[in-house]
Amino acid sequence: MEIFLTDHFSSEQESLLEMHSVLNIMGIITYQLPMLQSVLGENKALEELIEENADLGKTFSHRDEAICLAGNVSAYIGKVRSTLTEAATKKGLLEYPEFQRRMKNLNSFFEISEVRAAEIMAREQASSPWAQHEIADLKQSFFNVFKAIERNIHGGYRIVYNVAEHFEGDYLINLEIDGEDEH
Repeated sequence: MEIFLTDHFSSEQESLLEMHSVLNIMGIITYQLPMLQSVLGENKALEELIEENADLGKTFSHRDEAICLAGNVSAYIGKVRSTLTEAATKKGLLEYPEFQRRMKNLNSFFEISEVRAAEIMAREQASSPWAQHEIADLKQSFFNVFKAIERNIHGGYRIVYNVAEHFEGDYLINLEIDGEDEH
């Protein structure tokens, strides 16, 4: 599918469209941080992080700021991880199963956000808006996102890829990607 932008989109809307996947991930992180706070209890650094994370969502309508955020996503993720780890350590909850489960979930979204940020930065620096992708890598990226989504819903539904494994209430995904070899 190819999306053609028209005059009908403002620069803010174009930026939100370009950054929608990262914005979606930020929404999940925004949701997960208070959930982790409910496990960890009161913590000033965590409260500041929650506020900062909410403010970051506002940057996505400003393309230059969004690109800057994409370029610094690893540092941001490091800050989130260290804040949460320090809070858990102070409370003696680093090995607590609920904390571990939520961190595992959050880490899967961090991995996806780092991939998306790298893609955004590569597209920003490319001379052409088109990029070649290995089909196997592209499929794996989709499967990683689906797995993270399924994990985030905490058993609300399953995502399956084989019709033989599909039951009522499951989402069945049949992902077929092909392309032409330019050589």
